[in-house]
Amino acid sequence: MGVIIGIIWVIVSPIACATVASSKRRFSLGWGILGLLLGPFGILVIAALPMSHEGLKKCEKCAEYVQPEAIVCKHCGNQFNSNSVTRENVDPKKLEWIKDINL
Repeated sequence: MGVIIGIIWVIVSPIACATVASSKRRFSLGWGILGLLLGPFGILVIAALPMSHEGLKKCEKCAEYVQPEAIVCKHCGNQFNSNSVTRENVDPKKLEWIKDINL
């Protein structure tokens, strides 16, 4: 019985934590390590967390999150203009090229 619990703790919990974290746009390696330390409790913790919207932009019409490169909202069909992407909702690393442009 102890072997089965050990297998669940060492193998199943880290894989489950990393998988759930990845589906919620979280850092899967870190959550896999946390799953190894916390076991099944780590799965409960990551399952309770909301999805991360970091790096996504929010549609003005339907308020759903879409990829920053999107031209049309996949939820409502809203056309995005060039003003839709701001520094607040896009990863700053993706905006590095803007510094080189002289307007």
